[in-house]
Amino acid sequence: MKKALIITWEKFQDHELIYPYYSLKENGYEVTLMANQTGRFYGILGTHMVGDVTTEIFNREGVRKEYLNEYDILLIPGGVKALEKLRQEQGVLEFVKEWNAANKTIFVVCNGAQLLISAKILEGRKITGYY
Repeated sequence: MKKALIITWEKFQDHELIYPYYSLKENGYEVTLMANQTGRFYGILGTHMVGDVTTEIFNREGVRKEYLNEYDILLIPGGVKALEKLRQEQGVLEFVKEWNAANKTIFVVCNGAQLLISAKILEGRKITGYY
């Protein structure tokens, strides 16, 4: 089965997480939602999602490599408040660098691209975005 990993934080931009989450599921992906907490957490507009695993797991030895080998797609939704916090997570930044170095697919929505900037993987590239 194809597997997708979504990395976000509470106060995500609701529709930027919900639509891709269900689209991936409808297209046959098993989706893991990684956030700052497991269980129910809320978007900026009040919609809740359920976190499967926390971002702190990337601080453990060897875990990033396991996730790198296990997942096919990485998705980073937007949300200014979510990205303010997510961009400070060193383990997440390292994972994004490793994912990119492995030449694996990354989808970002809106200001989710800020995580790519913080991971320093955009030099020499052109990406689309909202001003």
